[in-house]
Amino acid sequence: MSGRKNYSVEAIIKNGNKSHLTKDEIEKRQEQEKALQKLQNNKIRPPKWMSKNGKKIFKDIVKELQTINILVNVDVYGLAICADAMDKYIRCTIALHTEQLKIQQVSKLGISDIENPLVKTQIRYAEIFKKYSSDFGLSPAARLKIVQSNTPELSDEEKELEEDFPDA
Repeated sequence: MSGRKNYSVEAIIKNGNKSHLTKDEIEKRQEQEKALQKLQNNKIRPPKWMSKNGKKIFKDIVKELQTINILVNVDVYGLAICADAMDKYIRCTIALHTEQLKIQQVSKLGISDIENPLVKTQIRYAEIFKKYSSDFGLSPAARLKIVQSNTPELSDEEKELEEDFPDA
């Protein structure tokens, strides 16, 4: 996921339009941003199919993300997958506390030690959580990306001033 940062039109204009957007491009982007602002956030609740713990995780994430006001109703599905994956990851982890990491498998060739299937399941849910959580800013790097997308980049002159007068 490399490439250019996607700044808001307001941030681009505040920074002196270094992207060299034309008036038409600015108007088009402003219309797109206005359309996004129309998305509602009045039905952000965990789906009924989720477990009790999954719903709690969902609500905890929503509570934390309300301060930056990025969630809208259509985010419920992705957030539900994220919270459900964490719930199942936790359940696998707890189950592994009482089981061995290696188990014996009986086959035609004899008995062999293999990794407990719960370990693979635990890893799979961790990967799902990681994938979806980055979409919602649930890691330091993902949060930084969200902040940077709404903050104009400093010019070289402004960077020098920042270095010379960091608290100004």
